[in-house]
Amino acid sequence: MGTYTASILVGKEDIYHGGIIPTHQLFLSENDKPAWVLTEMDSENRSSRKIVWVPTLENMLEDALLMVAIYVLKDKEVVEKAERCFKISLYDYYNYIELYSHIEDDDRRELYRLCKRVFRKYELKLTLTVMLGSYILKQIHVLREYPVECEVCITRFARSRNYWGNKKLGEFHEVEP
Repeated sequence: MGTYTASILVGKEDIYHGGIIPTHQLFLSENDKPAWVLTEMDSENRSSRKIVWVPTLENMLEDALLMVAIYVLKDKEVVEKAERCFKISLYDYYNYIELYSHIEDDDRRELYRLCKRVFRKYELKLTLTVMLGSYILKQIHVLREYPVECEVCITRFARSRNYWGNKKLGEFHEVEP
Protein backbone atom coordinates (compact mmCIF):
# COMPACT_ATOMS: atom_id res chain seq x y z
CA MET A 1 0.00 0.00 0.00
CA GLY A 2 1.19 3.45 -0.80
CA THR A 3 -0.66 6.68 -1.29
CA TYR A 4 -4.30 7.14 -0.42
CA THR A 5 -6.76 8.57 -2.94
CA ALA A 6 -9.95 8.55 -0.88
CA SER A 7 -11.12 8.28 2.70
CA ILE A 8 -14.37 7.63 4.51
CA LEU A 9 -15.16 8.74 8.04
CA VAL A 10 -17.85 6.56 9.63
CA GLY A 11 -19.88 7.71 12.61
CA LYS A 12 -22.94 9.68 13.63
CA GLU A 13 -24.01 13.20 12.80
CA ASP A 14 -23.80 15.77 15.58
CA ILE A 15 -27.45 16.85 15.58
CA TYR A 16 -26.65 20.21 17.18
CA HIS A 17 -23.62 21.28 15.17
CA GLY A 18 -23.61 19.21 11.97
CA GLY A 19 -20.48 17.44 10.88
CA ILE A 20 -19.65 13.95 12.06
CA ILE A 21 -18.61 12.21 15.27
CA PRO A 22 -16.39 9.51 13.75
CA THR A 23 -15.77 6.07 15.19
CA HIS A 24 -13.97 4.46 12.23
CA GLN A 25 -12.06 5.47 9.14
CA LEU A 26 -11.40 3.81 5.82
CA PHE A 27 -8.59 4.74 3.46
CA LEU A 28 -8.40 3.71 -0.18
CA SER A 29 -5.00 2.99 -1.66
CA GLU A 30 -5.01 2.69 -5.45
CA ASN A 31 -1.42 1.92 -6.29
CA ASP A 32 -0.40 -1.46 -7.81
CA LYS A 33 -3.31 -3.22 -6.13
CA PRO A 34 -6.21 -1.23 -4.65
CA ALA A 35 -6.98 -1.76 -0.98
CA TRP A 36 -9.45 -0.45 1.60
CA VAL A 37 -7.93 -0.13 5.06
CA LEU A 38 -10.40 0.09 7.96
CA THR A 39 -9.34 1.21 11.44
CA GLU A 40 -11.07 2.25 14.64
CA MET A 41 -10.54 5.84 15.72
CA ASP A 42 -10.52 5.04 19.44
CA SER A 43 -7.17 6.46 20.48
CA GLU A 44 -7.34 4.61 23.81
CA ASN A 45 -7.50 1.22 22.08
CA ARG A 46 -3.96 0.76 20.77
CA SER A 47 -4.59 -2.92 20.11
CA SER A 48 -7.11 -2.11 17.39
CA ARG A 49 -5.98 -3.84 14.20
CA LYS A 50 -6.34 -2.80 10.60
CA ILE A 51 -8.70 -4.70 8.35
CA VAL A 52 -7.60 -4.73 4.71
CA TRP A 53 -9.76 -5.68 1.75
CA VAL A 54 -8.63 -5.76 -1.85
CA PRO A 55 -11.84 -4.54 -3.53
CA THR A 56 -13.33 -5.25 -6.89
CA LEU A 57 -12.64 -2.47 -9.39
CA GLU A 58 -16.22 -2.25 -10.57
CA ASN A 59 -17.71 -1.99 -7.04
CA MET A 60 -14.97 -0.42 -4.94
CA LEU A 61 -17.30 1.90 -3.07
CA GLU A 62 -19.89 -0.80 -2.35
CA ASP A 63 -17.10 -3.03 -1.07
CA ALA A 64 -16.29 -0.31 1.49
CA LEU A 65 -19.96 -0.10 2.48
CA LEU A 66 -20.00 -3.87 2.97
CA MET A 67 -16.98 -3.52 5.28
CA VAL A 68 -18.92 -0.92 7.27
CA ALA A 69 -21.92 -3.24 7.62
CA ILE A 70 -19.76 -6.15 8.79
CA TYR A 71 -17.08 -4.53 10.97
CA VAL A 72 -18.64 -1.25 12.15
CA LEU A 73 -22.37 -1.87 12.34
CA LYS A 74 -21.82 -5.59 12.99
CA ASP A 75 -25.30 -6.18 11.61
CA LYS A 76 -26.25 -9.72 12.55
CA GLU A 77 -28.03 -10.51 9.28
CA VAL A 78 -25.17 -9.22 7.12
CA VAL A 79 -22.46 -10.86 9.24
CA GLU A 80 -24.19 -14.26 9.22
CA LYS A 81 -24.72 -14.14 5.45
CA ALA A 82 -21.12 -12.97 4.88
CA GLU A 83 -19.72 -15.75 7.07
CA ARG A 84 -21.56 -18.27 4.88
CA CYS A 85 -20.44 -16.64 1.60
CA PHE A 86 -16.75 -15.86 2.17
CA LYS A 87 -14.28 -18.67 1.56
CA ILE A 88 -12.09 -17.52 4.48
CA SER A 89 -12.81 -16.20 7.96
CA LEU A 90 -13.86 -12.56 8.16
CA TYR A 91 -11.86 -12.35 11.37
CA ASP A 92 -8.66 -14.02 10.23
CA TYR A 93 -5.54 -13.08 12.18
CA TYR A 94 -4.20 -11.08 9.24
CA ASN A 95 -7.57 -9.39 8.51
CA TYR A 96 -6.81 -9.50 4.77
CA ILE A 97 -9.45 -10.40 2.20
CA GLU A 98 -9.30 -10.31 -1.62
CA LEU A 99 -12.80 -9.95 -3.00
CA TYR A 100 -12.00 -11.41 -6.42
CA SER A 101 -10.87 -14.70 -4.89
CA HIS A 102 -12.51 -15.01 -1.44
CA ILE A 103 -16.18 -14.63 -2.44
CA GLU A 104 -18.28 -15.46 -5.49
CA ASP A 105 -19.63 -12.51 -7.51
CA ASP A 106 -23.29 -13.49 -7.02
CA ASP A 107 -22.83 -13.76 -3.25
CA ARG A 108 -21.09 -10.38 -3.13
CA ARG A 109 -23.94 -8.74 -5.08
CA GLU A 110 -26.46 -10.35 -2.73
CA LEU A 111 -24.58 -8.85 0.23
CA TYR A 112 -24.77 -5.40 -1.42
CA ARG A 113 -28.56 -5.79 -1.75
CA LEU A 114 -28.78 -6.84 1.89
CA CYS A 115 -26.72 -3.82 2.98
CA LYS A 116 -29.08 -1.47 1.14
CA ARG A 117 -31.93 -2.92 3.15
CA VAL A 118 -30.32 -3.05 6.60
CA PHE A 119 -28.56 0.33 6.50
CA ARG A 120 -31.91 2.04 7.15
CA LYS A 121 -31.95 0.49 10.67
CA TYR A 122 -28.95 2.55 11.78
CA GLU A 123 -28.21 6.18 12.54
CA LEU A 124 -25.06 6.33 10.50
CA LYS A 125 -23.23 9.09 8.70
CA LEU A 126 -20.45 8.76 6.17
CA THR A 127 -18.13 11.50 5.02
CA LEU A 128 -16.39 10.52 1.80
CA THR A 129 -13.38 12.51 0.60
CA VAL A 130 -12.28 11.75 -2.95
CA MET A 131 -9.05 13.14 -4.38
CA LEU A 132 -8.23 13.88 -8.00
CA GLY A 133 -7.70 10.76 -10.07
CA SER A 134 -9.41 8.36 -7.67
CA TYR A 135 -11.25 5.57 -9.45
CA ILE A 136 -14.24 5.78 -7.09
CA LEU A 137 -15.06 9.26 -8.37
CA LYS A 138 -17.08 7.40 -11.04
CA GLN A 139 -18.89 5.32 -8.39
CA ILE A 140 -20.24 8.02 -6.07
CA HIS A 141 -23.71 7.71 -7.63
CA VAL A 142 -24.04 4.36 -5.80
CA LEU A 143 -24.63 6.26 -2.54
CA ARG A 144 -28.09 7.24 -3.85
CA GLU A 145 -29.12 3.59 -3.42
CA TYR A 146 -28.04 3.39 0.24
CA PRO A 147 -30.27 4.87 2.98
CA VAL A 148 -27.45 6.56 4.87
CA GLU A 149 -26.62 10.15 5.79
CA CYS A 150 -23.57 11.18 3.85
CA GLU A 151 -21.44 14.02 2.58
CA VAL A 152 -19.16 13.69 -0.41
CA CYS A 153 -16.16 16.01 -0.64
CA ILE A 154 -14.44 16.18 -4.01
CA THR A 155 -11.60 18.41 -5.12
CA ARG A 156 -12.78 21.91 -6.00
CA PHE A 157 -9.45 23.72 -5.78
CA ALA A 158 -5.95 22.29 -6.08
CA ARG A 159 -2.29 23.20 -6.14
CA SER A 160 0.51 20.77 -6.81
CA ARG A 161 4.22 20.69 -7.47
CA ASN A 162 5.82 19.77 -10.81
CA TYR A 163 8.12 16.99 -9.60
CA TRP A 164 9.31 16.11 -13.10
CA GLY A 165 10.29 19.62 -14.14
CA ASN A 166 11.36 22.63 -12.13
CA LYS A 167 9.82 21.35 -8.85
CA LYS A 168 8.10 24.70 -8.32
CA LEU A 169 4.73 24.89 -6.68
CA GLY A 170 1.99 25.46 -9.25
CA GLU A 171 -0.79 28.00 -9.13
CA PHE A 172 -3.83 27.48 -6.96
CA HIS A 173 -6.63 26.75 -9.45
CA GLU A 174 -10.24 25.69 -9.65
CA VAL A 175 -10.80 22.12 -10.77
CA GLU A 176 -13.48 21.35 -13.34
CA PRO A 177 -16.09 18.88 -12.00
